[in-house]
Amino acid sequence: MEQNKWVLSTNGEYFGSVCFDTKEEAIEESLEYCSEVWVGRMEDYTPTPTNVIFERMAEDAYDSVGDAAEGWLEDISKEDMDEFEQRLNNLVLTFLKEKNLEPNFFKVVDIEKVVVDG
Repeated sequence: MEQNKWVLSTNGEYFGSVCFDTKEEAIEESLEYCSEVWVGRMEDYTPTPTNVIFERMAEDAYDSVGDAAEGWLEDISKEDMDEFEQRLNNLVLTFLKEKNLEPNFFKVVDIEKVVVDG
């Protein structure tokens, strides 16, 4: 996905896939068809399943064995969690790439509403 490109929305919710090199270029394009527009910068979406996996593992353990599993995985250190996150993210991203399942969508950040007087 292209980085540092800009996209437009007429409702602030759905951003189209037509991208522009600069924010100014995107705004100028919008002047042709509306007086109010949202402009935002495209950013890749990267799946980060780490926290969900630990929560799910702990819930599953509790559901399977009850109180004996209470507190399991609650004391994992930040360093160990960071290491796990890095390993898991690498595994997930490699798998998605190998299977051609990488996200074909993007996040929009730095969103700004622009109102054109006229």
